[in-house]
Amino acid sequence: MATDSRGTTTAGVRDKRYAGQALLVDLHDAECEAKIWTTGGFTLADVPRKLLDGLHPREVLAGVFSFEGTTDHGLFEAEIEGLDVARGGLIARFVWLSEHGHKLLEFSNRRPLPPMRLGLARITLNWSLSGLLLGGYRGALKDGERLNGMIWTDDPKDPGLFIGHVIKLNPDKHTLAIKFDELPEATFALLEATMRKRAVGFPPASAWTHG
Repeated sequence: MATDSRGTTTAGVRDKRYAGQALLVDLHDAECEAKIWTTGGFTLADVPRKLLDGLHPREVLAGVFSFEGTTDHGLFEAEIEGLDVARGGLIARFVWLSEHGHKLLEFSNRRPLPPMRLGLARITLNWSLSGLLLGGYRGALKDGERLNGMIWTDDPKDPGLFIGHVIKLNPDKHTLAIKFDELPEATFALLEATMRKRAVGFPPASAWTHG
């Protein structure tokens, strides 16, 4: 397997198609902090308008959360119960949590509450070892633009880092096709492991077709 001087692999020579287990992909463009949260959900205030535009009540968000002082993380789905775009407010109720997410919430549910760091993520509609097709994308990336991202699978080795570029943005369907340009060996191994087994408790790809 060819590597560059930094120990990363080029993804163009590997094209093992895989359309099963969905992945969460964080593009570093939707990060928030919830100072008010419970084991049932969270409240956001002063959220940039660009993150709220296009959202609507009862829409399901997905992402990753963590707390300062720990390297643990949890994955979630949360249904929007309240939305105030003008004031940057959002209230959401958890409808699914990963196994690690449940444990992390219980461990962190103390007084005073530590702020919850949230990274809202996009869901893969399809992916391979060459790239990703994301759904629910309403961001500012354009065709050909380079990007850095993180792949979350609820594995202790998360996140899987990557560098890629946009192949095709479809603003009507809100889909974004990304080709990997640099895929570290650790990320390649994480994706291969996901191919070999189903992640316990993680939503199937068929659940992530909204947007």
